[in-house]
Amino acid sequence: MDSKGKKYLEEHAHYREIISMSSQYALISPYADTTVVRTPEVVLKGIYHSRVNRFVSEEYLLNFRTYSARLDFRIGISRFRARDALLSFAMRNKKEQAYDNTIKLPQAKKIKAAFSAVLQARRSVRTFKGSIPLKDFATILFYSQGITGYLQLKEKAADAERIMLRAAPSGGGFYPVKLYIVAWNVEGLERGIYEYYPYEHSLRLIEKGYSEEDLNALAGFGDIKVEDSAFCVAYVYELYLNSHKYGNAGAAYGFIEAGEIAENAQLTTTALGYGACDLGGYDKQFIEKRFGLDGISKQVIHFTVFGNGGVI
Repeated sequence: MDSKGKKYLEEHAHYREIISMSSQYALISPYADTTVVRTPEVVLKGIYHSRVNRFVSEEYLLNFRTYSARLDFRIGISRFRARDALLSFAMRNKKEQAYDNTIKLPQAKKIKAAFSAVLQARRSVRTFKGSIPLKDFATILFYSQGITGYLQLKEKAADAERIMLRAAPSGGGFYPVKLYIVAWNVEGLERGIYEYYPYEHSLRLIEKGYSEEDLNALAGFGDIKVEDSAFCVAYVYELYLNSHKYGNAGAAYGFIEAGEIAENAQLTTTALGYGACDLGGYDKQFIEKRFGLDGISKQVIHFTVFGNGGVI
């Protein structure tokens, strides 16, 4: 090898690490044939190309929109433009009004931070330092999913005049993602598990108190000292709220909506000078059990921790 070739190898020694990583990854990944360095085809066929051993998500993506052109699907979609459907949308606040023991939250702050500056400043924060005020907590929830406007009905009814709209978009306006909160470091709010009610801008208490042991069991927080943060939010998708219109596609829209709510929450948190971090390693079944969810029609699909701190 000439000197030019040797110099090239010295400058690109990191290629060895890339090849090593890609080859090892291929041995544990069902998508090994898409990595940088391909594993021999005979190995892939023997291990990964099984017709009965696909990822659940792969099966879902292959099947969730196979019926869009069917007449019954199109009729179902158009059905939700009817008057009775619009009236049902307009009366959704009745469920929240039925509870007498909800905790009314303070009005959200007006945020004056420049949008471009907030976007550039947003980072996943993993070091926190204590509590946050109740008003700031309420502000984060409001701009995440609170009521920010309405659509006036052309044909009003006595107790249904308008359809309330939220800060985050939702496919068909069904809003199937609910926010459940585990609060332990919010000033003026008792430790416990709550559900956020956007129409009333209030909290429904699910369970008082929360042990540090249970707190740490929520997720694999890694280097995050969760006891130093302020609260966590679990995004709960209610399957039957939008699947009667969209079928299997409803779940995809639910995941999208959870991401949009989480981004609202992250940007609001950043604008207020606090920090947040989305976590993928949450204990889904543990959370659902503690929140009293059935894990079938109501599923935890995302999880975020919030707190007072801006250190990445």
